[in-house]
Amino acid sequence: MKTILVLIDFSDVTNQVLEQALGMSRSSDGDVVLLHVVPEEALLAVDFAPPPTDSDPEVFNARQRQLVSLGNSLKTHGVRLRTQQVQGELLTTLLAQIQEIQPDIIIMGSHGHGALDNLLVGSVTAIVLKHASQPVLVVPSVRVDDRPPMVEVQEHEPVSSQFQGSMAGLPFPP
Repeated sequence: MKTILVLIDFSDVTNQVLEQALGMSRSSDGDVVLLHVVPEEALLAVDFAPPPTDSDPEVFNARQRQLVSLGNSLKTHGVRLRTQQVQGELLTTLLAQIQEIQPDIIIMGSHGHGALDNLLVGSVTAIVLKHASQPVLVVPSVRVDDRPPMVEVQEHEPVSSQFQGSMAGLPFPP
């Protein structure tokens, strides 16, 4: 493995994402690219000033300093690394950067939003998984309580020959 692209959004899962990147870099002797995409601000038709966003110059510069600081924390562990912060429409810019960098693997965090959130606002993770030709390691956010997962994987019986016979004529092999 040569290039590990790490997508940084400064969320609660960022530290876990960096831990995965560190481990992967050590085991593969790969170079790490920390990428933060600053989304362009949508024009709002409101009568009051919107809160500061990443595209505000002060916030943009603060995010750049944070990105460099994250990079420096990995460099202390011997990781070969560069940081990159770009601004643009989030998904388009992110996919363009993936194309340009051509990483061997992408590491990103998942925020654990529910299906309703994904339906309403979309999921950056889902878009990257759909469009990236490289493997994507999705690091889940840490559970804050001891509730069991909503879905548990269970062992299943092999598909019966009767069921396989009913699959005849489908466009994929049984």
